[in-house]
Amino acid sequence: MTAVLDQIKQTVKQHSLVPFTASDIACTKDGDKAFISVVANGQRFNVEKPGDIMSMIGVKPSLTKRILSNPSENWSVFQNAIRNIDKNKTYGMIANECNDAVSIVDTKAREIQQINFDDRIDNLMDTISALDIYQFQGAVFNPANCSVDINVNNLSSELDMGQGDLWKFGTSVGISLTNQTYAQYFLRLICTNGMTTRENIGYRSADLTKHIGKQFTNYAGKNATVQAARARVDAMKNARASVNELNSVANALGKDAGLYIPNYDQIATEFREAGYNLKDVGVKQARMMFTNENLYDVFNTATFLSSHKRDEIGVSKALELNRVAGEMFTKGPNLRLSTIDIYKK
Repeated sequence: MTAVLDQIKQTVKQHSLVPFTASDIACTKDGDKAFISVVANGQRFNVEKPGDIMSMIGVKPSLTKRILSNPSENWSVFQNAIRNIDKNKTYGMIANECNDAVSIVDTKAREIQQINFDDRIDNLMDTISALDIYQFQGAVFNPANCSVDINVNNLSSELDMGQGDLWKFGTSVGISLTNQTYAQYFLRLICTNGMTTRENIGYRSADLTKHIGKQFTNYAGKNATVQAARARVDAMKNARASVNELNSVANALGKDAGLYIPNYDQIATEFREAGYNLKDVGVKQARMMFTNENLYDVFNTATFLSSHKRDEIGVSKALELNRVAGEMFTKGPNLRLSTIDIYKK
């Protein structure tokens, strides 16, 4: 536990909060490509997602696209425009040790600062250690926004969903530059399949404070998710997955969907032969189309990949699968109305 958290603390401290003004934004061109960067305090910081930084200063996506499509002609016009933006208005970015911007944030900082979560992590862990009903389950650093997720099992809660499918519950604490987040999660014990859902399972955002132990105990003591879990699992076990639910897992995996989702290529072929391209079906229609897959099986695929294949598929895809599984668990089956069923004889 200590070694994992110490490594995460050091990784966090390799990131900096970099304040900048609109006039610090620069554009360079390499061949046919244009690149956005920020020059602050004598250092250049690379911006991989220019849309985020342009949106932060109030530039619409359509205008950003037009500017970057022909920067030789348009950038000087843009620079003249941003001179009219309040020169005292400060924006912020989180930059890693390579001076790459990983996230754009709102900040009142005036100088570059090292990011440090040590006090909050230590306060949380002291609280967990002092309470017998909680157990540290793991921690993950998310490089996409320099945040830390710490998962804590509640040793007093366990439900048997049938046939040895045991669930335990806990709380996932998200620590970021600007706030803390709390989400109840479930731990699947079948096949040692542990999975945490960060979205839509009793989620709450809380104000930034160093004393997050008290926030944690106030939130973790609530058991609404435990009470509702059995009914939600039974609903999934007795439902066929919609195209939308299957596609949500496939979209999280991107081009690798066929490698990880059982029968996915076969399902796509069956729908194509029936006149439907799975990737082209709109969300509204997809919610009303049957697959021949059990929803609980699709749900299990998402949880298994998220927990057992995290290193293989990457943290971002694992977190997106968490979100997808969380929506299935919370919202229940899509298919409650008249639907399109290509398997109906």
